[in-house]
Amino acid sequence: MINREKFREQYSYFDKEVVVQIIGILEDEYPTRIETLSETIRNKQIPELRKAAHAFKGMIGNFDLEGDSYRLIKDIDFKAHQLDDEIEKGRILSENEKNQIFEAFSSMLASFKIAMKQLMIDLNEIKSEYLD
Repeated sequence: MINREKFREQYSYFDKEVVVQIIGILEDEYPTRIETLSETIRNKQIPELRKAAHAFKGMIGNFDLEGDSYRLIKDIDFKAHQLDDEIEKGRILSENEKNQIFEAFSSMLASFKIAMKQLMIDLNEIKSEYLD
């Protein structure tokens, strides 16, 4: 859940129209970014997952650094980054390890999707306040 007081404080210097546009960007890009995360997990693409999670984390950070959606994408980003670094240093994953790792990522993504639905509900409520 978004801390509305902090949100209003963070965006207090912006025109209402700009805030609505910024929220609109997330609304527009959210489905594609979720699909990209899903696809990289489904295809077991660690470098691509790392990049996609990091970019999404930055986008969500514009709205909610304290909520579940940010915490979950930050965790996905961190674990993908850590794993990618280990592989770059020579770690070789067995097929079993890879399956277990991506099952965990899949579970994390499922939780993230739920948190994102709540974030989008919160942002839509905020957006309607700025449209009034």
